[in-house]
Amino acid sequence: MKIMHVLQSPFFSGAENVACQIIEMFRDSEYEMAYCSPDGPIREAVEKRGIRFIPLAAINVRNLRKAIRCYKPDIIHAHDRKASICAAIACGLPVVSHIHVNNPHVGRFDAKSWIYSLFGYRFKHIFWVSKSAFVDFPYMRESMRKKSTVLYNVIDIEKLKRRAAEDEQSYSFDAVMVGRLNDQKDPIRALRVIKKVISMNDSARFGIVGAGPLENQVAEELKKEEYKGRVRYLGYMDNPLKVLRDAKALLMTSRFEGTPMTVLEAMALGVPVVSTPVDGILDLIRDGENGYLSNDDDVLAEKLNELIKNSELREKLSAQSGRTAEKLMDIWAYKEKLAAVYSGCR
Repeated sequence: MKIMHVLQSPFFSGAENVACQIIEMFRDSEYEMAYCSPDGPIREAVEKRGIRFIPLAAINVRNLRKAIRCYKPDIIHAHDRKASICAAIACGLPVVSHIHVNNPHVGRFDAKSWIYSLFGYRFKHIFWVSKSAFVDFPYMRESMRKKSTVLYNVIDIEKLKRRAAEDEQSYSFDAVMVGRLNDQKDPIRALRVIKKVISMNDSARFGIVGAGPLENQVAEELKKEEYKGRVRYLGYMDNPLKVLRDAKALLMTSRFEGTPMTVLEAMALGVPVVSTPVDGILDLIRDGENGYLSNDDDVLAEKLNELIKNSELREKLSAQSGRTAEKLMDIWAYKEKLAAVYSGCR
C-alpha cells in the first residue's frame, strides 16, 4: 500500500519531524510512503533521510490533486487541520487525520476548527497528539469521537543519539531554545526570560535555534546591548540535536503545544527542561523532578539559572529525564496503532 503524508509547512519542525519518523519506522514494511508539502527548507531535511519528497507550490486542493495523480497513493495521512481539510476535499481516498497541537482558540469560534469538524465524516481515523487536544476540541461530533485515538509522540532514542553524534562541532551554551520562531513558541518571551537570567548570571551563554515568521523580531531584539556576546542566534538547523545535547537546559515558553518533539528529544538526551505548563508538556515534565514548570517569567529565570549554576541539581534532573524518556518511548506500540488504522483503510 502507498501512503502519502501531507503537511502544510515548508519548514522542519515538530509535526514534520513526526511525519518523517513514521515514514522511517515503516521503511521495511508492506507500506510505501512519501512526504508531500510546500517546497522549501523541508525538502533537504526530508531527502537527507532518504524519503521521497513530493513538492507543492502551495497547500491547496488543486495542487494536492496533482500530487495525488502523480504518486497514486492508497491512503492520505494528513497532518493538522488545513492539510486534513484539503485532503478531504481533494480526493475520495481514505484520509487519516493527525492533529499535532491543542488549538489555542478553544472556547470561542474558530473558523478553521469548525470547518474541520464539518469534514470529520470524511476521515477514516483521527489521531490527537495529546489528551488535551482531544478533550478541548470545541466542535467535537460523536462520529469524530468514535474514530479518535490519542497518540502521544515517541522517539527512537538510540537513533536520536546516533543522529546527535553526526554533528562533530562542540557547543558551549548554558541553555538553548529550539523550535519554530512563531506565536505558538513565543520566542520573544523566551528572550525576556533569558534577559532576566543574564541580569543574575554574568557568565551565562544562550543559543537560539529555529526559523519562522518572528525571526526578524528576534534578530532585532538581539541587537540590544544586554544580549551582546551572550546570546547566539543559529537560525534554522536540520540537525540541532548536538546543540541540544551539549546544553545544560532547554527553555520552552510555548503558548500551546501538543506533545513537543523537542521536549522528548531533550529528555532522551538527558537535558532538563524549563517550560511553561501547557498541554502535552504537563504529561512529560514533573516540576522539580525532571524539569521545572511555571507561567511566571521570574520563576522560569530563577530555575534556569539554578540549573546552570548547580551541577549536582542538573545531574539529578538529567538522570530522571532520561529514565522518564525510556519509560515513555514505546516505538513498537506506537507503530502497531498506526498499522492497525492503515490496515483498516484497505
